[in-house]
Amino acid sequence: MFEAGGETKHADTREVVNYRRAMRLAMTEIKKGREVSSHLVETLHGVLLKDVRHIGNLGKYREGQVWIAERSGDPIEKAIYVPPEAIHVRGLAQNLIEYINVGKENALIKAGVAHYQFEATHPFDDGNGRIGRLLIPIVLHRHQRLSSPILYLSGYFDDHRDEYIARLHALDDGADMEDWLKFFYIRLASSSVKHKK
Repeated sequence: MFEAGGETKHADTREVVNYRRAMRLAMTEIKKGREVSSHLVETLHGVLLKDVRHIGNLGKYREGQVWIAERSGDPIEKAIYVPPEAIHVRGLAQNLIEYINVGKENALIKAGVAHYQFEATHPFDDGNGRIGRLLIPIVLHRHQRLSSPILYLSGYFDDHRDEYIARLHALDDGADMEDWLKFFYIRLASSSVKHKK
């Protein structure tokens, strides 16, 4: 069967299959009592982006500079966000992983802060948004706030993309973390209600 845009439909299907595989892998590791690790995050990246469009190395933190621009192909001078240099990525990722695994902070706060920190670090050449959203249910499950990985936040954040990006960038510009967390909780609650139905 062929349709207009069939390649996109196939790619979308592949992304969903990969997301489920990555989530199952993460849940299996957590159920075995393992902590979130750089190795796990890199492995999840490889699983999530296998056989779908991506730039750069699968399953490896980036070794070069990346930036986020309005349009693909825009030079760094037109960037709306420039993440830390690659030399800092592994250390920042390790700090984030320690934050996810250690401490008694509320799991919802931890998930919201971890998501922002992951997006700010942008540790991969591509796929950071997808992995960053995958981390949310992983953090909640790791801290016993989610019994099964039923949250799929990508669609909800995509539907509110402009506000989502504006909130993330506001933090980069010194906005209060509390504003981001309120936005994050509302999106999380809305997604939970949607998936409960």
